[in-house]
Amino acid sequence: MMAKIIIKNEEGLQLMYLAFLAYFTLYPKPWGRIDQNPLAKKAQMYFLRNGLDQEIKNFLDFCFLDFQNYIGESTITYFSLAYHNPQRKLSLFKFIKKNKPKIAPFFNQIYNACLKSLDSFKKSIENSSLQKQIQKATQKDILNKKSLLPDLKKVIKEDLKFFNAEEKVKETVFIITPTNFFPYQFDAGSYFFGKEIIIISSEPNNLNLIEHEFLHAFITPIVEKLLAKNFNLQKNVINLTSQKRKKTYGNIASHLLSEELIYTYINNFKIKQTPSYDNFLKNYSFKSEREFQEFLKEHSGFQKRCQKLKINNLHSFQKKSKLFFDTYEKNILSEIIYQLYNHFQNKKENNPDLKFERFLFKYLKNI
Repeated sequence: MMAKIIIKNEEGLQLMYLAFLAYFTLYPKPWGRIDQNPLAKKAQMYFLRNGLDQEIKNFLDFCFLDFQNYIGESTITYFSLAYHNPQRKLSLFKFIKKNKPKIAPFFNQIYNACLKSLDSFKKSIENSSLQKQIQKATQKDILNKKSLLPDLKKVIKEDLKFFNAEEKVKETVFIITPTNFFPYQFDAGSYFFGKEIIIISSEPNNLNLIEHEFLHAFITPIVEKLLAKNFNLQKNVINLTSQKRKKTYGNIASHLLSEELIYTYINNFKIKQTPSYDNFLKNYSFKSEREFQEFLKEHSGFQKRCQKLKINNLHSFQKKSKLFFDTYEKNILSEIIYQLYNHFQNKKENNPDLKFERFLFKYLKNI
């Protein structure tokens, strides 16, 4: 039985990301970013002219300032997904209690303030030209994503078959939201509410991104179970992963191992490309100085890493490519996982029902 996949808008989520964009346009902070797509630019101009609703500004001030960033964008997003969805409140509380215990005593205060601020913010933009533009873009994007469903379902079916994970998601409902037009920090994310999982993507037609978030549904619980039993493995995961990955996900072993299992599966194993220096060169084979400079401009993370190594043109990148790879991209954990997948695939030839969870526990326990 295939997991149920739905394409629909999450109003609380969309409102909150729009509020993020307005807040950080009007009150800049030294973290995050605002993507300059056409709709985001129009939204920025709208809020520069009209200001931000005071209720939601107070709520975001409360989260970002009063809690000294302990409540971040991802946590606020979790709360926003409970907007008009009271059935998610218990799952939300369990998540907060486990992952953000310092704010658990304030849960109801934050929950109620979030819903109240979203109501106020929604009223502040009602019947505006911006609201109409967002609604039009959302409807168009939902139709676009629905057209991708056959291909997505085919990919997901193949993934579940490879991992023998059909049973783990058979009762799960996956809600894929329209493109997030106002990404502040994260390009994508998956949010768990029991058997309901919301997948957010900030790229309109990127099936790999949606596939990545889908795989978290069963990879992340397996990883958390594995690491809870093996504290030495937690240290090894952090030591073996790349600096680039740690910069993105922090030194949190469960995040790093989950992400590495998924990244290596999609970006390396499925296309039979080892995470090596030679393949790094193939993926970053710039044909001209202009192409290199355009890539720098479009990829801020890559640009920052180049700046730290005093790479400012194609010639210096080519000269320092090995240094760049060893410093940021070399990922021993990914190399181990690549071989793990090869061994798992070979073992399945004689044992088609082999469970990935059992194999993973046995393979990684001594790394």
